Amino acid sequence: ALCGCGSAKKAAGGAESGRLVVELRSNQTTGFSWQCDVADTGIVELLTDSYVQDDAPKGMTGMGGTQMFEFACKKPGTTTATFTYLRPWEGSKTAEIRTATITVDESLHGTAEF
Repeated sequence: ALCGCGSAKKAAGGAESGRLVVELRSNQTTGFSWQCDVADTGIVELLTDSYVQDDAPKGMTGMGGTQMFEFACKKPGTTTATFTYLRPWEGSKTAEIRTATITVDESLHGTAEF
């Protein structure tokens, strides 16, 4: 899992304030995807959930990719986000659960630690 302010490729605090991006490896070709539940949406709110498949050699199928969650940092504080990797039609059967502690500072820079 990668995370940080504005872009998962920059160090925490080194990007635009007000946004937090969390990236998780995923393989949606298997039917699995991450779902996110934020404990306190007054601190951070999920804006977008997107998926980018890895480049695949010609003719190859079933490639994994990265699922990206962008959050708006709304006010200073700490909350948790629970990410559940599952096939939605299978109900409570999950492959993995990850919990991130999200902290937003006074400048509205957010960081996430798993």
